Amino acid sequence: MDKKKVTVLINTLNEQDNIADCIKSVLWADEILVVDMHSDDKTRYIAEKLGARVLLHKRVGYVEPARNFGIRKAKNNWVFVVDADERIPAELGKAVENIVANDKCDVCWIAEKNIIFGQWITHGLLWPDYHPRLFKKGHLAWSNNVHDIPKPKGKELYLDANENNAIAHYSRFYSIVTGFVESYNRYSIFEADTLNSTKYKFRRRHYMLIPFREFKLRFLTHGGYKDGHHGLRLAILFAFYKFLVLAKYVEKYHPRVPHDSDRSKWRYFYDLVRDK
Repeated sequence: MDKKKVTVLINTLNEQDNIADCIKSVLWADEILVVDMHSDDKTRYIAEKLGARVLLHKRVGYVEPARNFGIRKAKNNWVFVVDADERIPAELGKAVENIVANDKCDVCWIAEKNIIFGQWITHGLLWPDYHPRLFKKGHLAWSNNVHDIPKPKGKELYLDANENNAIAHYSRFYSIVTGFVESYNRYSIFEADTLNSTKYKFRRRHYMLIPFREFKLRFLTHGGYKDGHHGLRLAILFAFYKFLVLAKYVEKYHPRVPHDSDRSKWRYFYDLVRDK
């Protein structure tokens, strides 16, 4: 295993429209490893034609198990995780090579530039949207929970966030509202299972309180309103996702919903305003 080389890891499922542009943006890498969950389209064929090493992983509803599998199979000491709907600008590629060559850290957090509804969203917790994407083996791993944010080990570095030094994210799910709804419907099932594994105690007021807090956080506290109509739609959609997770959690694990006997009706609205 070469300690000065990097493997770009890309996880895929039916990404024939994205995979070529993604791979072409990381051709500087020492290895491009595509872990495919048995795509029904030409994803694997396109990846292999462009020189990527392709491995198969059983199809699961979310990426984390396949991502950990890919990390274990990477030939190099450094791993750079890239999604198929992301592109790596040349400046960022050079920065990654520099970090690896000079051993600047164990884990590097890189900003993500989210292009949603055809617009770069710069507020509402979506910029700079930092993720730990470049790391040495043994210093980062995901749990098997959906949307897990792993805990790094060792020296960390945050790469300066600017437009040319960030991962460009063109999600096919988030280009239209229908994509949001479809992906949220799928992911919320796994989020509900994760929620059940915690010490969370559901109360009926949470149906209003938790989605409202999410909307307030994204649209008001973190300036989502500055992204105009798109910012408003996104704040509502993220709030809806919180509601969907709660609804599925209750449906599956607590069909007999606890009463809120400790709170009067007016208290619900007081809590919403006070954000308690």
